[in-house]
Amino acid sequence: MRSAPRWRAFIPTSRELRFAATRRFERMAPALCPMISLSTRQAEFEASAARGPSTIVEAAETALPPQRIAHFETDFEMELEREGRITTTSRLELEYALFEDAWVFGNCGQVVDAGTNLSITPVDRSSAVPGILAARRLDGIAFSLITRRPGHRGNYHNFLTKRTPECLLALHAAVQEFGRLTILVPEIEHPLYSILTHEVRRRFPDLPVRRVRKSEKIRCEGVVYHRVRRSSIFRCPASRRILSDTVEAMRSSSGVSPAAGPTRRLFVSRADAKKRRLLNEDEIFARLERFGFERVTAGNLSFADQIALFSGAQIVAGPHGAGLTNAMFMPEGGAVVEIFRQGHVHGSFAWLSHLRGHFHAYVVSKETAPRQHYRLTGAGLDAFEREVETALERISVQRSPAG
Repeated sequence: MRSAPRWRAFIPTSRELRFAATRRFERMAPALCPMISLSTRQAEFEASAARGPSTIVEAAETALPPQRIAHFETDFEMELEREGRITTTSRLELEYALFEDAWVFGNCGQVVDAGTNLSITPVDRSSAVPGILAARRLDGIAFSLITRRPGHRGNYHNFLTKRTPECLLALHAAVQEFGRLTILVPEIEHPLYSILTHEVRRRFPDLPVRRVRKSEKIRCEGVVYHRVRRSSIFRCPASRRILSDTVEAMRSSSGVSPAAGPTRRLFVSRADAKKRRLLNEDEIFARLERFGFERVTAGNLSFADQIALFSGAQIVAGPHGAGLTNAMFMPEGGAVVEIFRQGHVHGSFAWLSHLRGHFHAYVVSKETAPRQHYRLTGAGLDAFEREVETALERISVQRSPAG
């Protein structure tokens, strides 16, 4: 692997420069920045809670079939590297608690105990400047949907499989236990978050929604905050029930109805990706055209259009990437066939397919290129075509009158 030039170590990053400038401002004008230093330590979750924490446990109804695990243990090196094991099932523990007299920062969503100046949420570097945020008050208990980046680390897959289902699960429990809450949302929402906010409004029409600017921090009588523990980051969401609930929520918020008879065959392109791009995509798609596939770039479509498109699909194929997440909107009995770059193989979409009742298959490319790009050629390309053909045969048998 090519190492970074030595001179780069002496040039500070933009984050480091911003942090240094903030600290300099703190020393020059401490009276204006009484809360800048509060983000350096995190509070003990249980000790700081006024009520709770309460725990919701969600476990998978069924495990991955044993015959698949042998293949996973051979190929899924990313799971082995990060978790040391290949998990066959999933378990989610969601804890939520009420924290009294707390701040919510509009620039990053961090929640801070106003009495101790300790952070209740994980410390965010963006909270290095809370002292220059305008202070506002909120009577009552708040539930915040504010985050520094949409989804989890700005990832479409994590937004749909982690952030959305867990927020809805926590909010439902919080309303049942604490009653009327005020929902805090950013003033300018990412399109994904506008969908989540719409769904929250639909489910809880009596709850007020307050928009918070990045330039302000809100002091609340109480804030309900939740945290999660997962048995595996590659097995999300935890159960078929949670996934089905999320699918229906996203369809309802986008005004999309399930397709009566899914017929579309989609090849999901990553031609617009900055990394892990399939360099000979045209050659691969040419193999699939005879099966009636159409090529789509999910990132060029609105969220509602993605849901509508994939709700009418019977098979989704293509390189591993966030666009394949949309296979969760396919009706039960579909198929997913993905192409991996060697060294980046894991079972997130195998798990989603398992929960949705889809056939799943994959091939691994061993021909890599710079910037994590890769090619699928020779035997790998032939294997991919065979897997697609096998998947189509399974779909045909399942949906035939005799099947």
